Amino acid sequence: MNSSNKKETLIDFPRGIPGFEEYKTFKLIEDEEDSLLANLIAAEDGQAGFILFRIQLYLADYLVKIEFAEEEASLLEIRPTDTPEVWTILTLCQSDLSKTTANLRAPVIINRRTRKGAQFVLNDDSYSSRYPLFADLAASSDQCSAKLPERG
Repeated sequence: MNSSNKKETLIDFPRGIPGFEEYKTFKLIEDEEDSLLANLIAAEDGQAGFILFRIQLYLADYLVKIEFAEEEASLLEIRPTDTPEVWTILTLCQSDLSKTTANLRAPVIINRRTRKGAQFVLNDDSYSSRYPLFADLAASSDQCSAKLPERG
């Protein structure tokens, strides 16, 4: 699908994203509103970007019921009638895509109604920050290490 058919929504991240706190507004770029994958790109200068994965379509039991602390609900302006979206950030191994991992430990939560988002770090050791999406394919291979570009 060419870029002119993509849906682009500005999302405000009041606290930024951990490690990228200087960026507060991101473009969520999808083929459709219920896409499995999306790009999250810093609107300010496009220098920070992430690939998001709608994990609940892959792992149905992941965060089935999201319980927000009052501060978190307030940050995203969540109402009882809202259904916040749960995304995970993917780490791609360019040399072997079967080693792609998802960060289940720190999901990105987006409230479409308010166009607000945040990344929350869960206090639950059962969720990995490097969950192998294609475990069967990558079982015999070494784990790919993510390399971030140097920031100046």
